[in-house]
Amino acid sequence: MSLTNRLWLTACTGIELQILPNDRYSCRYCRISVKNDELFIQETKEVGGSLSEVIGKLPKDRPVSLVISGKVVLNKVVASPDSPKNVSAQYPTIKVEDFYVQEFSSGGCSFFSIIRRTAVDAIVSHLKGAKLEILSVSLGPFVVAHITSQLNQYGSELIFDGHRVGVENGGWRSYQFEEGLKCKYDLKIDNERIGEQFLISYAAAFQLALYNRLD
Repeated sequence: MSLTNRLWLTACTGIELQILPNDRYSCRYCRISVKNDELFIQETKEVGGSLSEVIGKLPKDRPVSLVISGKVVLNKVVASPDSPKNVSAQYPTIKVEDFYVQEFSSGGCSFFSIIRRTAVDAIVSHLKGAKLEILSVSLGPFVVAHITSQLNQYGSELIFDGHRVGVENGGWRSYQFEEGLKCKYDLKIDNERIGEQFLISYAAAFQLALYNRLD
């Protein structure tokens, strides 16, 4: 069912599916509910294996907001106001029609994520074939921008699960990925602790549950 046919969502699941080498996948999911304008985390869990093994371990009782990540997703930040802010200019050798492109702007920068259409289409087809209701698909870490203000962030950087984000006045100013990079303190959403590996899946669920209130 499309979002336009839904008046609201009282519960959903955010799923981050990392594509790994050798047809392996790491999956983190976060189940949330919304009641009286409050959002509650009900479950977070990490599973792994082949795509069929991962799908077999996923809950299928709620609408899903899916985030695809891993080295198959190319992420790029365009910080210079004079640089062309389109994918064709940043990747002149690719055929744009062969890729899905996601872009968002924050802090005067443009953040691009691109992935081959065939990779996304195959994954979504398998998930839908297993009776998961996929209502939203995003790429990379940038969905977390929606929840940055909720986090107990200190200083000018937000670090979580290998992601290093430069933050200024609530906006994202820079981004890079560093394998093995971990936050040095417990992350909290308001007063509730959350494992840093679940930030993306939580943000995906948050975005879907509040789709009619967010940009």
